[in-house]
Formats: sequence, structure tokens, C-alpha cells
Amino acid sequence: MPSFVRKAREIGKALARIDGIDVGPDPPQVAMVHAFVRGELERVRDAALEIAKDRRTLIAGFVVPTPLPNVQRTELGIGVPSLDVPTDEIAELYAELVSRSAATSRRSARGASTRASGERAARRPPTTRR
Repeated sequence: MPSFVRKAREIGKALARIDGIDVGPDPPQVAMVHAFVRGELERVRDAALEIAKDRRTLIAGFVVPTPLPNVQRTELGIGVPSLDVPTDEIAELYAELVSRSAATSRRSARGASTRASGERAARRPPTTRR
């Protein structure tokens, strides 16, 4: 467990240096890092899915809103596979998340993110009406 906490602290330190990401708590106290990403919720989610497709790496299994406007939260659980991934590579992927979220913002103003929103809607389970 101590190696997982050390890795979480390394990752937290690297992510905290990225403009557009905050880490809490800083430093992480357990084998998990909460990353707070600035950006509109759907844009951050779309960017995370784009990275998963393009880089074949899922960096955020979920992105949820926080009470703060335009700040979303995700978390990284640190386990055995995480120890093999260089911290710089993880930071690079999160910097790409911030960059793509901002780029998506510009595209969506022109309506280009409609496809991603449609794909997300297609993945949602059907609702049951009463």
C-alpha cells in the first residue's frame, strides 16, 4: 500500500502543475487522487472520451459536476497497473484533457460536438416510465 500512496502523491504533484487542474487533497492521503478539471461538464466528458478513443487510454472513468461553476471532478485510483505508467505520461494525458476541453468549447460554439453528444445519448440505458 505505501507504494500506491507514493505514486498517488507523485501523480497529484504532477497534475497540480497543470493549468486547469487542481488536486484535492494536496497531497493525496490515500491511493487515490481527486482531480478537479476546469471546463463545462459535457465538454470535459467529451474530451475524456476522445482521448480514450484516440490514445486507447481511459483516464477518467467518470466526470461529475461539483458545486463550483465550470469545475468537474474525476478520480484516479492507484493500483498495481498504475505503478508501471510513468507519472509524466499521466500528466501529459491530463494536460491533453484540459486542452481538448478548451478546443471542444470552441468547436461546440459552431455545433461540431453534436456527434459526441449523440453517441453519449445512445449509450444511456432506456428509462422506465411509470
